[in-house]
Amino acid sequence: MPDRVAVPSAEFIRNIGFWQAEAQRHPVFITHHGRDRLVLAAPQEFMRDQEEPENKGARESFATLRTLHFALLENLEEGFVQFTPTLQIAGVNGVAEAFLGHSREQLFAKEAEEIFPRLLSGLVFDHLQRVMRTRKAESFESEVSGGQTLRFRVFPMPEGVGLLFHNETEEVRLTQERQEASALTNALNDQNCVAYLKLDSRGRIEKVGEQFCRWTGFNAAEIIGHRIVDLTAAQHRRDLARTLEQVLADKCVDGLPVVLIGKKGNEISGELRLAPILGDFAPRGAVGLYVLEEAEASALQRAG
Repeated sequence: MPDRVAVPSAEFIRNIGFWQAEAQRHPVFITHHGRDRLVLAAPQEFMRDQEEPENKGARESFATLRTLHFALLENLEEGFVQFTPTLQIAGVNGVAEAFLGHSREQLFAKEAEEIFPRLLSGLVFDHLQRVMRTRKAESFESEVSGGQTLRFRVFPMPEGVGLLFHNETEEVRLTQERQEASALTNALNDQNCVAYLKLDSRGRIEKVGEQFCRWTGFNAAEIIGHRIVDLTAAQHRRDLARTLEQVLADKCVDGLPVVLIGKKGNEISGELRLAPILGDFAPRGAVGLYVLEEAEASALQRAG
């Protein structure tokens, strides 16, 4: 039986009975001037979905899969670009549209050189070519105009390659700030007259430097979780509590003379400077620097 049976409309009209009988065996395509115009087929051909529920289930599963695929791509934090085997764009998600500044219709069938900045496009194209050839995923970073840092992931797909990219400028900045803060803390710990400590929003000690522990005689585990006012001479406790409250409320830097009480009951004189730690523009604690009085520093140095 032929895969396709076609008959001109004039021939169909002349022998309608014959072609009706043929349509019971397989669909008959009725043409007009060489083009398909109508299809004559038995009723069971149109009822196939009902007679073969597994086909309907497969189509529903495929539709569900496509919906999930679309939802996944549109809710990625990364930009996604799909490339054909010839490295032309076959699809993008909303993040990629926003970053590249074009709609997916405008981006369709374009190449990497046409959508990324000049210095970046060559790098992206090289990775696309290599992954297309080796079928092994690759990752790389690159800086773009404006000081932004992008992280890329190129990976093979059943047809072509996929590209994920993420703007990690903020992560890079936070990492650098953390490294700088760590270096600053180490430098402070190396000073004989300055000690570092960190307080939460209720004035409880979260972290202390080595110098603070040496002066007071407490180790870090003994004082973390305790209020800083509990280590302060009675005459300074109210002023310290008021100053800490003001620093957190006004988001300002302030300080005051404070006498600390050591583990053996010894008094340590100096000035405590407090600065708020801001998270989402709301203070979540404070960093403190305790600076010894000159006489106190000289005495401790002689004792050490």
